[in-house]
Order: sequence, then structure tokens, then C-alpha cells
Amino acid sequence: MNLRQYAKVLCMTEIIEDTRQQVGKHNAKHAWFEQHGIQIVRRKLDFGDYSAAGSNIVVDTKKNMLEVAKNLTKEHDRFVRECIRAYSHGYRLIILVEGTGYRSIDDVTGWMNTLCRNCTYRRSKICDLSSHKCIKYHGRRPVQGPTLAKTMHTFEAEYECRFEFCHSLHTAKRIVELLGVSYE
Repeated sequence: MNLRQYAKVLCMTEIIEDTRQQVGKHNAKHAWFEQHGIQIVRRKLDFGDYSAAGSNIVVDTKKNMLEVAKNLTKEHDRFVRECIRAYSHGYRLIILVEGTGYRSIDDVTGWMNTLCRNCTYRRSKICDLSSHKCIKYHGRRPVQGPTLAKTMHTFEAEYECRFEFCHSLHTAKRIVELLGVSYE
């Protein structure tokens, strides 16, 4: 290791990544972190995916709107507990939704759940559109944009969390900005 490389290692800033983040699925973020002098320390976090020493912010990343919908409906109770746990420990949980093209929760009202695409686009015989019942999904249509947006607003108000959106190419940079970590 030459002097320049050694100096770079000494200047590296650390962020903590939850050990439950799947190895190999976040290589683009890791590459950006490394390029900008940020070291990743993998450690179990009680809530969220990314944290930093001295920050009261915790970032929970979501791959897309389908993952958000799943968290707020099927995994509702678990997600509520995570929000409450973060708040009770003095942290602000920011849910960073990647690759959506949305700028705010209000934009989510136009989102269409692709799980029920046959019902919505093709008006197929799978669903009874008049009663909003989906045969494929056991009587209930998956949550759609307007309901999801309302649920997200409710979560922000009740659990002191915040939803943000960014392109997946900018996720690593946004995580660092939210955590207040300096980078090269």
C-alpha cells in the first residue's frame, strides 16, 4: 500500500449497513460508496438498512413501489413496529424508494399495481370489476395508487417517518446525504 492509498483509507467515512441486506444485490451502491471514500461496516440494525455514527437518521431502502405496497399492506404490523422502534430510540426513519420516477407521495396516486394488471388493463374474466373483487388474489384486489398514497401519508403523520423517492443510480448518494456523511 502506497502513501496515497494509506491516506485515503485513513480519511474514509463509515456508514453502517444492516446485515440483512442481501449480499451481491447492492453492488452499485457499494461501488459508489468506495469511489467516494465511504467504508461500509455491516452490522445488525434494529430498524432500517443504513445508519451512521452521530446521525439520528436511519434510511430504509425499497426496491420499488411493489415492495412499499407489500410493506404497508401484507407486512403492515411488522412495518409499524419498525417505525415505532426507530422513533422510540430517537431516530427518524426515512424510507427511500428507488427507481420509481416519482417525486412525492402525491405522485403515487397514479401508480398501478402490476400484480393485478390483468384486471385493470385487459378487463379479463379474472376479476369482478363491479365489486372490486379479484378471484386470482382470493377476493381482494391488490392495493392501487390512491389507497397506497393515502396510507403513506398516514404513516408519515402517525409514525414520524418520511417517504422519499430517487432514481436507483442516485440511491447511494442520497443515502449519504440523508445520513449527513461527508464524501469525496
